[in-house]
Amino acid sequence: MLESVARRRVVWLAGHRPFLGAPVIEGLIGLRWIAVAGMLTTTMVARRFVPGIELAPILVVLAITASTNFVWLQVRSGDNDEAGVRRTVAQLGGDVVLLGAVLWFSGGIENPFAIFLTFQVALAALLCGGAAAVGIALLAVAVSAVLSFAPHMRWETATVSVLQLMRVGRLTSIVGVAAFLGVAGYLWRQRLEELRAESTRNERFVVLGRLLGGMAHELNTPLATIVVASDELNELGRGQSEEIGRLSQTISHEAKRASNVISLLRGQLRDVAKAEPVDVSAILEELIEEEAKANHFEGTLRMYVPPGLVAWCIPAALRQIIANVVKNAVEAIGDRDEGTIDVTARLEGPRVVIEICDNGCGIAPEDLPHLGEPFLTTKESTGGTGLGLYVSSLLAERMMAHLQIEGHVDWGTRVTLSLRAADSVPDSAREAESLERVVPDA
Repeated sequence: MLESVARRRVVWLAGHRPFLGAPVIEGLIGLRWIAVAGMLTTTMVARRFVPGIELAPILVVLAITASTNFVWLQVRSGDNDEAGVRRTVAQLGGDVVLLGAVLWFSGGIENPFAIFLTFQVALAALLCGGAAAVGIALLAVAVSAVLSFAPHMRWETATVSVLQLMRVGRLTSIVGVAAFLGVAGYLWRQRLEELRAESTRNERFVVLGRLLGGMAHELNTPLATIVVASDELNELGRGQSEEIGRLSQTISHEAKRASNVISLLRGQLRDVAKAEPVDVSAILEELIEEEAKANHFEGTLRMYVPPGLVAWCIPAALRQIIANVVKNAVEAIGDRDEGTIDVTARLEGPRVVIEICDNGCGIAPEDLPHLGEPFLTTKESTGGTGLGLYVSSLLAERMMAHLQIEGHVDWGTRVTLSLRAADSVPDSAREAESLERVVPDA
């Protein structure tokens, strides 16, 4: 099982990879479960020695805290990055209030565990930035001020020395602070590693982008000549040979596509320079089958695309990304029997998500960290240039889209493209069932 997990990884090629990713989210939720369990245990133990502590309201507060964990796990998958940060700030603020409520019924500011109010401030600074930390800090100060008016602990009901209780409370709070600092340090290291990797990748791509820009400039003229020559060849062969006409049209089409990619790389495609609302469903219905046949795919192509999915994107860029992904899928399947490509599109919260899965050879573990790097290819024998994923990542960045790849040597590859949904998405698309259409073998 561990070997299987090690061979399966998700690689982000485009779009801001939020620090509020799955490991951090799960870590934060885990901290909250530990906090709930710790407060419940501490309350039960403390009530044994101080019977005057009111148990019922504390249990209600802890139940509310636990329920928000389940709610967050259900709704967080549809968040975009900004919504995820806002939700985290709101939850940290809620935690301050809930902890304040527990402290109110257990001695207020006199409770040794009042120091835990600072935890949310540190988490806000770590996960959400300085402004959020200031806001949570002000909230913690306000809650502390209110707690100074809380009912005093009913020490007269204590069955042991008050001094001993205070010592145990302080010791427990110190242990809690130490554990929190350890977890916070781990999260901080994770963030630094992500930022360092992203910075290194961006620097490398800037240099290589300049190189590609220079190459693109030099290729424009010969590509234009090829287009003109192929059009003239088509005219000369008209009425003489269907094969000549078909080949000349193919040459012209591919040369124009190459020129289009170059223009997109250089940011000079004037007629589609800006994103616009695009019917993604229509493009997928038109393009997927066309690209599969163009790449001589002989397996099964299945589509699960509801109608009416509209997203903000650059049509030419979206087409190029889809074409690159389908081409890679066909090449990964190769001559494998029962090759299958599944195309799925759906609406997830504020984004339209496109998934293209194949059951090809997958991605070797040693190649995963380098996906998206220009000129990196595992298909030298078939003429691969290593530019397909790099071009796709650049185009996705330009559209403010997210592009990621999940590879497994056993079941193949899944490519996910996430686009910003347009406001014009109809309700029917939000509620539509995925429609399956199987394209016959080519």
